[in-house]
Amino acid sequence: MLPLLEEVSTAFGLIRPETVEKIALAIIRQMKTGSIFICGNGGSAATSLHLELELSKEAQREAGCKVSSLTANSALLTALGNDIGFSECLSRQIEYYGRPGDLLWSFTVSGESENIINAIRAAKAREMVVIALTGAPPNSACRLADHHLAIMSAAPGVVETCHVAIMHALTLRLRRRST
Repeated sequence: MLPLLEEVSTAFGLIRPETVEKIALAIIRQMKTGSIFICGNGGSAATSLHLELELSKEAQREAGCKVSSLTANSALLTALGNDIGFSECLSRQIEYYGRPGDLLWSFTVSGESENIINAIRAAKAREMVVIALTGAPPNSACRLADHHLAIMSAAPGVVETCHVAIMHALTLRLRRRST
């Protein structure tokens, strides 16, 4: 088998199903009460856009639930990056749009990206629920999040592959939930 696939297989073997279920239940609760914001950088930004698509299809079943990737609006993202700095371009959006009880779902391989950590802190200040999918702990995102799932690898390809699979597992779980 290819080394990446072996590493992904090993990392998946270390994921605790009860952790994934707790995250699923947090999302299900959120879909009934408020908005979901998603963020990441680079490949994780692409994953946040993919998750926005998947959750938006599910949100149609729930009146009032809105799903937004904070990286989707490139005009806003680059304007904020230019005007106030890249480190604040996600947290400022949380300050604009986030409300108590909303949810922020972050993807970060390192768990230390300054703009992601600032977004998590802004969400916590707004009394939002925070989910963090990260690479191997310890990291700031795991420490700050209400719910976290850390992939036990430092290899970006392994972590990002696992994040995408977990995203699909969670959205499948949402589709299969009892209403």
